[in-house]
Amino acid sequence: MNTDADFGDIESAAMLKTTFLLFNQSSQKAFIMRADASKNVLVQTSKKIIEPNDSASIQVTFTPTSKGKFSEKFKIYSSTDEKHYLFSIKGNILKLETDNLTSCVTFDPKTTPNSGTSMIPVYSEHNFKFIDSLTGEFIDDATLFIVKPNNGLVESFDAEKGKLKTNIPVGNYHFEAIAEGYSKQSKDLYIGYSSDSHTFVLSPLKKTVIPPEITYKEPEIIHEEIMDDSELSVNKYAANNIIFLIDVSRSMKIEDRLPLLQKSIGRMLEPIRAIDYITVITYANGTELLIPPLSGERKNEIKQKVDALEAKGSTSGSKGLQMAYEIAEKHFIENGNNQIIISSDGAFSIDNKDKKMISSAAENTEKHIIISAVALGTNRNTHQMLKEIATLGQGSFMHLQNPDTDIEALINEIKLRSAK
Repeated sequence: MNTDADFGDIESAAMLKTTFLLFNQSSQKAFIMRADASKNVLVQTSKKIIEPNDSASIQVTFTPTSKGKFSEKFKIYSSTDEKHYLFSIKGNILKLETDNLTSCVTFDPKTTPNSGTSMIPVYSEHNFKFIDSLTGEFIDDATLFIVKPNNGLVESFDAEKGKLKTNIPVGNYHFEAIAEGYSKQSKDLYIGYSSDSHTFVLSPLKKTVIPPEITYKEPEIIHEEIMDDSELSVNKYAANNIIFLIDVSRSMKIEDRLPLLQKSIGRMLEPIRAIDYITVITYANGTELLIPPLSGERKNEIKQKVDALEAKGSTSGSKGLQMAYEIAEKHFIENGNNQIIISSDGAFSIDNKDKKMISSAAENTEKHIIISAVALGTNRNTHQMLKEIATLGQGSFMHLQNPDTDIEALINEIKLRSAK
């Protein structure tokens, strides 16, 4: 098996870390015998004995001696194979730091098309239960949102008869459980190497007693609401007022960054309803209101205009932020999700006035407006800036990288924020 990990261009680092996965597909225990690597590459394993159908993580630490392109190979020998496993790491360090204590960076390198499963993290199986706090019974239609620790992306899973089983990579996560008619419950959990069970106990919301004459006046409407099982059910998700603030500077052409964002927005638009409103503002050399607030009924028109965006110009987002907040406040939806989503691959300056505007809107209990941030590319300054914006605005930070999986990021973020 030949597995390669390509880090691409790295702005600055003194030490690089990454993880491979070694899987035992034989019917016997596998023993990791040794690793052959250069003096600049440290190879460590999570365990030396791998049970059948189990895996071990191979942690690799590379200490470069100079900037520029690098390519390192190392071999892993096991007891179950006559030949060794050959791994390689490569990339291009633009600036070599000298202090590896403060400049040790863990990367999630891109894998080549032939790299197989080399970058799959270590998973463990976990069971989740969703219980009614009053009756102690399982809740049938619960949904679990899992916020990933490294990039802020959100995944959602629907429980079956109050139970859910899934494999999760080792790490820290934020979990939110929701169900129609129940209050939301949140937990921050560390997912370890061992399988485990977790229980969410949800409290029923107080029911509003409807006078009999109102119930019988419009039975059809009540029946339709009960039977609504769409992806954005009106019973489970409030109306959305979403303002996209999109960076269309020339650097968004690199590595198909803009196309990846366009795909994620297109996926988000699929279940959007007539009660939801979408606005699109673009920024580069200047700021443009590309799409004024439009109902979800016109999602095809919105998608066509987003798909037609082209990257050109430089990055200048401050004016775009001000326009986004003006529109969010003007078209505010009571009891809805009022949210700005800014996306960029380049950093720009935000002054104290901008920061106060962001935090004030998020802290306003009457007109609560949050802002989430989407990063594209690997610029650390950009990530730091967008994380600060998301933190001030009480939103999420997301890093879009993988066109196969990250297109779900925005629809899952909308579900998380609009869940009743």
